[in-house]
Amino acid sequence: AKDGAAIPVEISSTGIEMSGERVIQAIVRDIGERRAAEARILALSRLYAAISAANQAITRAASIEEVYVAVCRACVDYGGLCMAWVGLADDDGEFIVPQASFGESTGYLDDLTVRLDAATPHGRGPEAVAYREERGYVCNDFIEDPATAPWHQLAAFHGFRAAIALPLRRRDACVGTLTAYSQHRDRFDEDAVALLHDLADSISFAMDHFDRSEQRLLAEAALRLSEARLLEAQAIGDIGDWSYDLECHAMSWSPQMYRLFERDPANGPPSREEVLLYLDAASERAMSECLRRAARAGEAASRNAWCACPAAASVITPPSLSRSPMPAAAWWRCKARYRTSPRARKSR
Repeated sequence: AKDGAAIPVEISSTGIEMSGERVIQAIVRDIGERRAAEARILALSRLYAAISAANQAITRAASIEEVYVAVCRACVDYGGLCMAWVGLADDDGEFIVPQASFGESTGYLDDLTVRLDAATPHGRGPEAVAYREERGYVCNDFIEDPATAPWHQLAAFHGFRAAIALPLRRRDACVGTLTAYSQHRDRFDEDAVALLHDLADSISFAMDHFDRSEQRLLAEAALRLSEARLLEAQAIGDIGDWSYDLECHAMSWSPQMYRLFERDPANGPPSREEVLLYLDAASERAMSECLRRAARAGEAASRNAWCACPAAASVITPPSLSRSPMPAAAWWRCKARYRTSPRARKSR
């Protein structure tokens, strides 16, 4: 080149006759653009591979921390970048704090300070801008960009020539950044930026996924605690509850119901017909009508009924046998409520 820089060329030669002499004719072609196009295609192919590897790792990750590492590793091992790291804003919103990184130059982070205050020099770099403005920040000449001045010496030592910082969102709010570095200037063109945005979006998706999983686990724990407290309250107050599924005709009893009605839990809950045997004639008619109303129209109703608790029996008398009178002391007063839901029609 005119400026003395080396350029890639292709030389083809052939022997020809010229003025009766045998000479060699050579043709030299500048293939710089072709090589650049090939390099660009290779770089994009590697980023596609990085996205694929990261997504596969994300599906196997057991925690969001594993996702951070997987994406950083994919940027380096598959994407051809020299280092990548994930940082999150601290609780006070003053700094971006590294959470995970991968690459030979992760020591760069040991001396890195990224503030979020734009009034300070350390708050005007790629990560701070990407976080505050929630957009990607591309720096294709890291050593010459005035915005990265606080890190020029450190970046030169580690061989960084280009960088990109991308926002990470959790529940639609920016919470951190994904930053990647290249040893080559002008590494991040429009297509490369779009692919790296996909990697950042994968992290954001994983954040929301693990948040939902954590919320579900907390809800399940709260439900278990609530159920344990309900059982305790029922035991203290001598209260039991039961439900009857009108679709599959399945009865379920709480543990306290078994105790109140002296039924062995090993025998399972009684059938609907067996339950009605606990009632006197008037109560049986009232509750049967409530069940029919719930089954037909989903109406809710309450009834006071007299229930007989067998003094020593663990299994209710079959419907085929006559109802035996119970002593007055064995009768219990209960209140039944019936309800249905769109998903499962149940009476309680």
